[in-house]
Amino acid sequence: MSDIIAWPTAHALAFANVEAARQYLSGTGGGAPAGRPLASEGEHVVEPVVGDYVTRNDGFKNELMNLCDVLRTYVARKTVSRPLNLLLGVPPGSGRSFFVKQIAKAVPMKTEFDEFCIPTFHSTDAIIGIFQRIQSAGVSGEIPFFLVDQVDGLVENQRVLKYFLEPMWKGVFRPGKQAMELGRAVLVYTTGTIVPAPSVENLLGTGEEGHADGIGYEEYAGWWRQQAQQGVNADSGADATRIECAKDFLDRIDLTICVPPILKLFSGEEVGREQVDIACLLVKKHFENVTHIERAAVLAVVKKLAESQSRRNAETAVFCSNVKDGRTFKLADMPKEDRDQYANDPDFEGLRDKVLRIVARPRAA
Repeated sequence: MSDIIAWPTAHALAFANVEAARQYLSGTGGGAPAGRPLASEGEHVVEPVVGDYVTRNDGFKNELMNLCDVLRTYVARKTVSRPLNLLLGVPPGSGRSFFVKQIAKAVPMKTEFDEFCIPTFHSTDAIIGIFQRIQSAGVSGEIPFFLVDQVDGLVENQRVLKYFLEPMWKGVFRPGKQAMELGRAVLVYTTGTIVPAPSVENLLGTGEEGHADGIGYEEYAGWWRQQAQQGVNADSGADATRIECAKDFLDRIDLTICVPPILKLFSGEEVGREQVDIACLLVKKHFENVTHIERAAVLAVVKKLAESQSRRNAETAVFCSNVKDGRTFKLADMPKEDRDQYANDPDFEGLRDKVLRIVARPRAA
């Protein structure tokens, strides 16, 4: 791929999301229903793909539906010999934990979520603790959906990836000399060095212009998967044992999932609606009784998403809000620093004191 969009342009596209959302909220474009501008409809319908996870990227939506089928097939098996191993590529700040929690809702069984960040471990003995937690959840009749973050990280100045190879493929772990069965589990891994997190910056930011008309999900995800193989083969700074271990790890992965950035480059004209989806669900997550959201408040959350390109910062702004009437979330309810920041922002013209009724239609698992 030679004609790739440069990072500064991609960064600017994050702020183009704001304009797309503003147009949608004002009913002047940005994905408003044909012939029925949103401004006169007064309603926004959110349709998650799984759990509370939304995307309007058709390619990624198909990928998620395939993942849900794989998960349901795995948990429906009467006997399993090992975990289902998933490799997750998520742009920074896009909510890895949230993603794993939502895909767990695809299975019609009780699940347990936990997450482990390998570089925070103080001892390699703690790795055994992960497997013991998996085994314990299985004994309780739950399906563990565990996120293992930066599985190729350092613990006590050594790579611990090798400790995962036997549990991944044979379904056993060794707290001592005796092998113990791990049981049924869905293990979701992210890596720090083997496969960089996908983002426009580290995957598309080569300094060359192009793809102004958009990038298909299949192209983006395919390139990221290609980087995984090339990255291992090109790691000249690693010794042969480390390279072989990395290859063995990737060989044990059953399915790779690449989450695309939320940009017009990927989602087209639907990006405005997708941003509004996320803003509405963030509000509903923390204020479940809210049925209406002021359009200015929706735009404020969308701006928070664009400013940091992180759901976490936007969610913090929502969480720290104080909904006074319990049913309607307004810009005036948000933290003072956000109210002050947007007080004289011309983007909010015509959106204050105009509300949307939120209609959430959960997708059947």
